[in-house]
Amino acid sequence: MRSGVARALRLVLAGALCALAGHAASQTAFPNRPIRIIVPYAPGGSPDVLARTIGQAASDGLGQQVVVENRPGGSGMIAVEAVLRAPADGYTLLIGDSGVYSIGPHMNPALGLDVLRDFAPVTLLVYTPMFLIVNGTLPVQTVQEFVALARQKPGVTIGSSGNGTAHHLAVEATRAATRADITHVPYKGAGQSIPAVVAGDVSAVFAALNTVAQHAKAGRVRVLASATSKRTRLTPDLPTMTEAGVPGCEIDISIGFLAPAKTPRDVIDRLHAEFARALTRPEVRARLDIISTDPVGAPPDEYAATIRSELSAFGGMVRATGARSQ
Repeated sequence: MRSGVARALRLVLAGALCALAGHAASQTAFPNRPIRIIVPYAPGGSPDVLARTIGQAASDGLGQQVVVENRPGGSGMIAVEAVLRAPADGYTLLIGDSGVYSIGPHMNPALGLDVLRDFAPVTLLVYTPMFLIVNGTLPVQTVQEFVALARQKPGVTIGSSGNGTAHHLAVEATRAATRADITHVPYKGAGQSIPAVVAGDVSAVFAALNTVAQHAKAGRVRVLASATSKRTRLTPDLPTMTEAGVPGCEIDISIGFLAPAKTPRDVIDRLHAEFARALTRPEVRARLDIISTDPVGAPPDEYAATIRSELSAFGGMVRATGARSQ
């Protein structure tokens, strides 16, 4: 009988060792297939460019292809839900920004998104400024002139990358500070809002500088100010909205990678290491300069702290402006 018990114990131990070996093998094997990054905006904006740039640069270190997929709409929730439905194994990531995880939850509480409950931050990639950009034929050269026009001609339109985004909050902050009759026009990303302002379908947009660089050189649009807390390093001569007489429009946008909440920490750490390493590559830094972003590469815990801080700050802005997703 004792021999039977001993044999049973040996079998249990052998099974446990096999399970542990299999678990260890599965951990060391990551990644063993392509990684997918979901973008909550249409192609052409900073998150899209970043996902493609960092994904391509990190693919060598990861040993796998990184595939980028655009899922615009729904205040970012179409992309969010796509990632949350995926297994928490590190193979499906979200590239999010302040609009998705720090502003949207305040502007539309019905979405029910709690980013620090639903996601595991991986890497804070960059901070990116946005700017007030007007159609080139609009008879204004400064923010003050734009505000005067908006007050004289009710219904001046400002486009954004969508309801509940950082760009939308900038529109609401401008409207609240100037008390002008400004109409917000949401699009599904810079890939749609920029052609709209170039064509004159809207009077102005809030957008990243890289999305309008060629149009600005050609005179099709005019960049008036940055919606940031301080002047940017790439446009030191351009005033902020606050300096131009529109206080409260200070929105420094963070962008980073997030995974579903239950993704194993060793997988998170492996992903962060490769993304942070990719940010140091000279060709990536050159690309980040072109799209007017400041690289960070902060690790998961620091990224989580940034999101907490943003949730508090942007929550205050949303309450002060009365902004809501429409």
